[in-house]
Amino acid sequence: MNKTQTFFAEKIANACITTADKQQIDLDNENPKHWLIDLRKATLSPEVLDCYATDFFERYADQYPFQVAGLETAAISLVAAIVMKSKMLNMPVNGFYIRKSRSKRGLLSMVEGEVQNKKVILVDDIMNSGNSFIRQIEVLEKLRVETPSLDNLSIASVFSIVRFRDHTHYSYFTDKNIDINSILDLNDLNPYIKESAPQLDLHNIKNITTRLTPNNFTTAWHWKGSKPNYFYVIPKSSPLYFNKSLYFGTDSGHFTCLDSLTGKEKWSHLVPFGSKKKLIFSSPCLVHDRGESFICFGAYDGNLYLLNAETGKRKWIFMEADWIGSSPCFSEKLGLVFSGMEYGLFKKQGGVTAIDVHTGKKRWEYRSEYLTHGSPAYSQKYNIIACGSNDKYLHVLNAKTGELLWKHETILEIKYAPCIDEETGCIIFGGIGGNEQNDGRSTVYVCDIKTGHIRAQYNDLYFGIYSTPMLYKNLVIVTGLDKCIHAFHRDTGEAAWKYETPARIFASPIIIDDRLYIGQNSGHFYEINPETGQVTSLSHFTERITNKAAYDPETNTFFVPTFANEIYAIKDSMYE
Repeated sequence: MNKTQTFFAEKIANACITTADKQQIDLDNENPKHWLIDLRKATLSPEVLDCYATDFFERYADQYPFQVAGLETAAISLVAAIVMKSKMLNMPVNGFYIRKSRSKRGLLSMVEGEVQNKKVILVDDIMNSGNSFIRQIEVLEKLRVETPSLDNLSIASVFSIVRFRDHTHYSYFTDKNIDINSILDLNDLNPYIKESAPQLDLHNIKNITTRLTPNNFTTAWHWKGSKPNYFYVIPKSSPLYFNKSLYFGTDSGHFTCLDSLTGKEKWSHLVPFGSKKKLIFSSPCLVHDRGESFICFGAYDGNLYLLNAETGKRKWIFMEADWIGSSPCFSEKLGLVFSGMEYGLFKKQGGVTAIDVHTGKKRWEYRSEYLTHGSPAYSQKYNIIACGSNDKYLHVLNAKTGELLWKHETILEIKYAPCIDEETGCIIFGGIGGNEQNDGRSTVYVCDIKTGHIRAQYNDLYFGIYSTPMLYKNLVIVTGLDKCIHAFHRDTGEAAWKYETPARIFASPIIIDDRLYIGQNSGHFYEINPETGQVTSLSHFTERITNKAAYDPETNTFFVPTFANEIYAIKDSMYE
């Protein structure tokens, strides 16, 4: 241990180590051996920052020139210390920092500061799983690809104050020839920490099961549209796969059809205007009429469109609404398309309308007092349409006539489509928000499809859902705004497992070949064992994923959308 290492080890042991018996760390873990290192208690001290910056230049001076960057917020003070020290040493270094997710205000930036065309050293206070550094690398690599003037941008090294694991854990970095450096690791810290917390015995993590979750996917192609709307961090238009084509709406108002094999555009249809910078948030559905295939979607110009799937030629437009954010569904048996509608009328702001697929004429409509952004779900077996609304009710209607059969009141606005389980005759749904009288808790309901009677409910969820639940065997899987993926038993509401992610989740889950696939707001795309909640693959994207992925079973390709007007086509490498 040199002088710098001893200095940091003593600081951390005396001021930065916290155990659950002294201070609450997690809601449900009071084990005195449960610990956390909070380096922010040290890294805002001038003495610590000066020592840190001095050590940094002793390590990296021979690699000059370079620039330095880090992830908000822990690394901001570290980047600033290095930049200030560089001025004193007459070795000026450019600094910038990367956001965990794109800013929702102001300039909506992902990177704050100027990125120069030279190598970068990434810094952070702690290196545990390595995911924070991976996030930064993915952002910078994408920036280099998209910006011709940054062709020499590269990541030379990652540098942390404390590293939790042996180098063998970090194959992602070594595979990219990125150096890994730290002032201390847990082995170095252990004797110092034992003096203040003798119950702890900290050592570098070596178990092979703790290595980085593999990314089983490779990118086949990437499509990026124009005029991305970063202001709305909510579900937009999910892609639909059909017959080697991919269909989806964009922030620029172009409803687009891509060749699913190449990502090349086949055709697009322009929606000329919208409302409050919203154009197409509706997800398309596939419609069949008299031997032809069509694509149906709504838009914020108030119109519902039916386009020929092959050519993009318009069959009809239904024009009675003021806005449509709802995603339509289709009954081939009845020849009807159903969609939620929104109107600028007092106490008649929403509802569901059934449109004849052949003529584009209204067959029936059902009105509710408040806006209906929620999307309908159809059951042929029970001949019903179920759709939630901002009036906080789930409305269940006769699909042929529009007659109200029953409605279930919740305390939350219902923004997305419910899940219908025809086999057991139930409807599963939830709303956005939480009960302020109960710490923001929310509820997912399992109701009888005929009567609306509650069969089960799940309450271990906060802030609600903005997604459609998924049923796998007897498990309901739902993504929450509490950053968690929840699984509970359909018949009892009893929790089966819960997996916490780093950010909120708007994207609905999908099941492919007994695997669960979910994206979320920090750009993570998970493959999960749906029975256990174990993550089996983790892919990183630079933008938020707020919609579910589409899938082509013939080529085993997933189409992952981001809220930034992008589609990534990714394939499981084991099938290539």
